[in-house]
Amino acid sequence: MKKDPDFEVDGYKNFIFLSKTTGRNLYPVNIRKTLQRIVNMNDTREIQLPNISPHILRHTTCTRYAEAGMDIKTNQYLLGQSDVKTTIKVYNHVDMERTKRELARVEKWEKDNADGYTKIYTNLQ
Repeated sequence: MKKDPDFEVDGYKNFIFLSKTTGRNLYPVNIRKTLQRIVNMNDTREIQLPNISPHILRHTTCTRYAEAGMDIKTNQYLLGQSDVKTTIKVYNHVDMERTKRELARVEKWEKDNADGYTKIYTNLQ
């Protein structure tokens, strides 16, 4: 793949989806076609890939960022969304497994910080 080393958009370089001919980033329609070809190439395998689109990748990215503990405003910024409500309501998906992991993380934090945690609330009196 030919890559244009000087190609830059708003200070960003090294894009994932690049044109074979120009080395520059692809338009969403071309990314969608490429993803569909990947899914179609998998049709003889036992485990099938779901239909994937650039939009699905946005949902996945937002959810994975949140699962990794990224704060919601940074997540919003990276996705280029003007309203954090969109990031929370539309793109950030929660399931029971994620809920259990988050509760376990909070319980561990409380256990590890039991002395300081108690002092915070007892000093409020």
